[in-house]
Amino acid sequence: MPDHNAIACGHYPSRRAAVRAMLDEGMQTEAIASALGIAPGHVTRIIGQINARERDRQTVDLFSCEGARQLKHRLESYWRERGYQITVEITGGQFTDDTRGARFDVRSDLVNGLPLESARIKNEAA
Repeated sequence: MPDHNAIACGHYPSRRAAVRAMLDEGMQTEAIASALGIAPGHVTRIIGQINARERDRQTVDLFSCEGARQLKHRLESYWRERGYQITVEITGGQFTDDTRGARFDVRSDLVNGLPLESARIKNEAA
């Protein structure tokens, strides 16, 4: 079992880290909620965040053709959900000596990671 004194004294950098440690020990949602003094629903949300981060880490090589396509789709979807239409293109595909294989690059019209204001999707209902 995890050290509940460590949890109570804040030896974990975040609640997410504490929940992760308790999950690794096989504790159930109700027991984790009780140990942390939070609602079971909050523990469930934290577990969802942990699972999402783990899925994100299991992506393919982003320099491969398939990885570049996944990244393109993720970027477009992310910004579309926030009301922006961005341009993302995949370039490359030639063999390079540096990587000893084909490399695909993903290029977008984002500036410092943010879309231009002109990329905002106009609300036609207004």
